[in-house]
Amino acid sequence: MRNIGLVLMSMMMFVSLGTFAQKGKGGKKGGKMKIVKQELDAYFNAEIYPSLKTIHTDMNSKLSAEDKATVATVQSELKALKVEKEALRAKMKAEFKASKDKEAVKAANAGEVEALKVKAKAAKSKIKPVVQNNKELLQATAEQVKPYYEQLKTKRQALMEQHLSPEQLEKMKAKKEAHKAKHGDKKKNHRPIVKFLLWDGEMR
Repeated sequence: MRNIGLVLMSMMMFVSLGTFAQKGKGGKKGGKMKIVKQELDAYFNAEIYPSLKTIHTDMNSKLSAEDKATVATVQSELKALKVEKEALRAKMKAEFKASKDKEAVKAANAGEVEALKVKAKAAKSKIKPVVQNNKELLQATAEQVKPYYEQLKTKRQALMEQHLSPEQLEKMKAKKEAHKAKHGDKKKNHRPIVKFLLWDGEMR
């Protein structure tokens, strides 16, 4: 199920319109990456999202009433937690701006950060029975999704090659590999199949 899950996670990241369109922080590369993001978003909206939405709707239609209710409950809980998380992030940002002491701000808010993680983990644990009840359905859904993942991945690469220089592409690749070497491949620890199951079908 791990490979299937990774495919679904990738597609859900595309839905949030942020994974491949990496954000620049100003400067020449930042401006070009903004163009890449804009063009990739437009491509996704026109060529990928409608099909992904149809696949997701079809998957949901095959869930039992009980499983649908569980999904709706967890979606609601996670949306509430997202609001809390965004409020905490804004609070920490303001505190850092005032103090310029990142470590002190992190330490002062560590309890709240951990509490949100615990709440999110508890909410997501409620979806496990749904995943267990629908293994074959989720596997079939993954096979439907995979071609669109590859399609979008190819488009993203083409746009980056179009708008960025070889030197910029190489620098981005090196930065990505350095981050992976330092932090590991975190995707392996995720439950991406749950992300697709909990998607509400709307754009972000």
